[in-house]
Amino acid sequence: MCIRDRGCAYLTGIGVMGSYGVMEGLTNPHVQGKSLKLRANSVMNASGLRGAKAGNGLGALTLFYCLGENLITTLRKRDGPENFVASGGLAGMLFKSTAGGRTALVAGGIGMVTAAGIELLKEYGPEMPI
Repeated sequence: MCIRDRGCAYLTGIGVMGSYGVMEGLTNPHVQGKSLKLRANSVMNASGLRGAKAGNGLGALTLFYCLGENLITTLRKRDGPENFVASGGLAGMLFKSTAGGRTALVAGGIGMVTAAGIELLKEYGPEMPI
């Protein structure tokens, strides 16, 4: 399950931000009116840069979330929505741990709120295939 989630997150990051990079490369003012080779190079550079960063970041964040969820479930010896919320916080803190303590805590809070929102949607929202 976790391998599928990481792959989906990676591909989503590459697809969405790669598309943004294509638009950024097409509208780059430095290559307007230049040859087709330079414009194509600008598109490939921008899409590769944006897509790779987003894909790797989302893949790593999903990996942290899955590992945290498994660790917390193993330690608590039971499954519940609080495991998902705690693993969201852990994933956010691990993902931003190199940026300093305050930033890591803020990212952990964002991860907890996001995971709690997803759990609330799963419980009380419309039927969705999540």
